[in-house]
Amino acid sequence: MTNSPNTSSFVGAAPEEMLADLKAVGRKAVPPDVARVRALRDEGQDFDRAQWQRLVDLGWIGLSAPVHLGGEGAGMDVVATVAEVLGRAAAPEPFASAAVLPLHWLAQLPGAAEQVVEDIVRGELIAGPAWQDEAGSIAVASPSVRANGGADAPVLNGTAWWLPVPDADVFMVLAQLSGEPVLVRCARDQRGLTLVPLELADGSRSAHLRFVDAPIEPAAVLARGDRVLRTLNAAVDATRLAVSAELLGVMERALEITLDHLRQRVQFGRPLGSFQALQHAAVDLFIQMRLTRAALEGATRVWTDPGSTDRDRAAASSSVKARASAASALITTKAVHLHGAIGFTDEHDLGQYVNRAVVLGAYLGTAHEHRDRYQELTDDEGLNKVGVAQ
Repeated sequence: MTNSPNTSSFVGAAPEEMLADLKAVGRKAVPPDVARVRALRDEGQDFDRAQWQRLVDLGWIGLSAPVHLGGEGAGMDVVATVAEVLGRAAAPEPFASAAVLPLHWLAQLPGAAEQVVEDIVRGELIAGPAWQDEAGSIAVASPSVRANGGADAPVLNGTAWWLPVPDADVFMVLAQLSGEPVLVRCARDQRGLTLVPLELADGSRSAHLRFVDAPIEPAAVLARGDRVLRTLNAAVDATRLAVSAELLGVMERALEITLDHLRQRVQFGRPLGSFQALQHAAVDLFIQMRLTRAALEGATRVWTDPGSTDRDRAAASSSVKARASAASALITTKAVHLHGAIGFTDEHDLGQYVNRAVVLGAYLGTAHEHRDRYQELTDDEGLNKVGVAQ
């Protein structure tokens, strides 16, 4: 991993007042609506394209894109604020995986990739990134899809695993051609491509892309060389931070639902919240949420610091992802305990947040994996900019 300076188009952190206003407006624009999520799931839809377009109109989808490509040029503190709002709303729209990841990846690549960025920002295209190996490794490794047959008439063979947006219009596939990594744009109806869907705990889906002698046009190769991997590494780390913010929204709403239950549910002639043992349990969960918010704020400070290196940002992302994955699992599990059996049912809103925490907590690395990665990244540097203890 290189130690290049921050190349984000946004320099410096956004004012706290602006972030607070954005959060307040966002909560009004996208309030919690678990009924909508259930309806989409029952209809076999991963997300609502009309709602995606609304996010486009709000300017949220293009936050990560530079201004010269039609985006907002916003920093990760702004992106995290929007992700938290969407997490609190249990929104199934793939903001992190279909906006943050592809825009951070493609915007740093010259040429044809920039046109894809503009199409995503305008809402004309939803792009699904496919880069992981079979094991779901958190590291950006050697591509598992190979281009064979020569540079003039290559065909793709192999499997791109764990695609996070199976309903995307096009797929951005990491492959290897003539011994170097390449970024290939593939249409859904690409000849020789089979999509294998996988249902996840919260009702959403992932997928594998299987290529068997799938011909690709030269124009479909958007970029090639080591820069493809280097920019993908940075994009994945940015996405981890956004997912951590979404998890913070998930755990915040799960705790709100639980506290309302403790205030309203009566046992032995008293509200559950009047029992000291349950008060202590609720305080413990609140502390976990606040620790996660501190970790997120620390990580965004690193990302908005123009003097941060790739290594600093990677460590910051692993730090907050480890904290958010662990805290969301603890909070949602304990929330079920405090509700009793009703909290685990599909009919209760809490159940959606429990399952969402399971999916997002594992996406792009578990708490255990990111603790290990954080230690590897910081072991030889001592105290650094991350500043968030694990």
